Amino acid sequence: MNTARKPVAVVVGATSKWQADGRNTKLAHGKAAHKFPMSTVSRIVGTITASLLVACATSPTKQYDVRHYLTRPSAYRLVEVLAERSDEERLQVATQVLTAKGIPHKLEDFSTPRANGKNLVFEYGSGRRLIVVSAHYDPPPDSPGANDDASCMASIIEAYEMLRRRGDLRNLKVRFIFFGAEELQRQGSKAYVRTANLEGIIGAASFEMCGIGDSVAVWSAEGDTRNSQLVLAIEKAAKDQGIHYGIVGNIPRYYSDHESFAEMGIPAVGVTIAPREDEAVLREYIKDPNAFRWMRVENRPLIFQTYHTKNDTAETISSAALLLAARIIYETALNLDSVLSSNPQE
Repeated sequence: MNTARKPVAVVVGATSKWQADGRNTKLAHGKAAHKFPMSTVSRIVGTITASLLVACATSPTKQYDVRHYLTRPSAYRLVEVLAERSDEERLQVATQVLTAKGIPHKLEDFSTPRANGKNLVFEYGSGRRLIVVSAHYDPPPDSPGANDDASCMASIIEAYEMLRRRGDLRNLKVRFIFFGAEELQRQGSKAYVRTANLEGIIGAASFEMCGIGDSVAVWSAEGDTRNSQLVLAIEKAAKDQGIHYGIVGNIPRYYSDHESFAEMGIPAVGVTIAPREDEAVLREYIKDPNAFRWMRVENRPLIFQTYHTKNDTAETISSAALLLAARIIYETALNLDSVLSSNPQE
């Protein structure tokens, strides 16, 4: 996994306090410092500052055309195309990709007092029972949005391709949705559950941040949802693939589109890919994300070091993590298809 390049901070001066005496300076504890005219000091500081700005400046991020993905498809290359784009541009890219792949889809308009937009819906399988697997296409403000949430869009399309290569799901239908305006208190999914036919939906999973890590975190698994068919199928998928996983209840401060389905009485969870070695600190962080220790970015779990920042770029994303998320979606669908085959009344 690549990590974002961090700027280098340089401190000019001393740890002691300085006292100005007009043209020269002395250390507060009385020892004489080198004597420079203030004009010379200003020129030196100005030169150093200019040099640092040049050294730390990064070249403009390359924006890839959709052909970058279509000519050599991979989940990572799709993230490269989606990152740095606006929500409208991401929706256009996703629609172009589905069209090029021959995947039937539809755009559904929504309107709320806070947002107008579209949700992108496509399905796989032919069963009467459904699960919803979603990501959101709108990036956070002032962020490239590679991990949040272009990574999960890419993983979902990869999972669809895996299911299509395998063959039909006879007992389950997977409804994939790319929601709009999730960052605006999930306006797209709130509108969707108010107008869509929810009959037959046995669970909903919103995938958030799929591009960094080697383990699966399932969250919002409260009460009966913990033992729902959906969560048990995700758990089995992780176990069968030898993937480390953790399951937790509701977490403060953070939300995603699955909550719109939970409000309608449907078992619903969020799913995130995270580094296994971060599990302990991640549990601490989500329990109290406002604790003082998290003011230092390097103290946070890795996935939250770039979260909602300008550093959430494609360079931080791992291809292996994207494929892991796709595999979890794929195996979860197969597990549920098998369960529903054995228990058609479910």
